[in-house]
Amino acid sequence: MERNIVSCVVKSKLQQWGFVESDIQEERTFSSLRLDYSDCVELLHYCEKKLGKHIPKKDFEQIRTVGDFINLFC
Repeated sequence: MERNIVSCVVKSKLQQWGFVESDIQEERTFSSLRLDYSDCVELLHYCEKKLGKHIPKKDFEQIRTVGDFINLFC
C-alpha cells in the first residue's frame, strides 16, 4: 500500500484526537504522544477498516513510533 495514503489516514485520526500536524512526526513514539495501548489499538482498528488490511497482533505489538505504525500497512 502506498505510504502516503497510510500516513494520511493515521494523521487524520490523530488530528481528530486533537493532535496538530507538527505533533505527528514519524520518529515520535506513541508514549511521547501520551497514547496508551488502548489508544493504539483503537488507531489500529480505525486504520484496518479504512485501509482494508488486517494486521496480525504479533506484528502490532512491536510498534513504538508513528513510522513503525505506518510501516505495518505498507
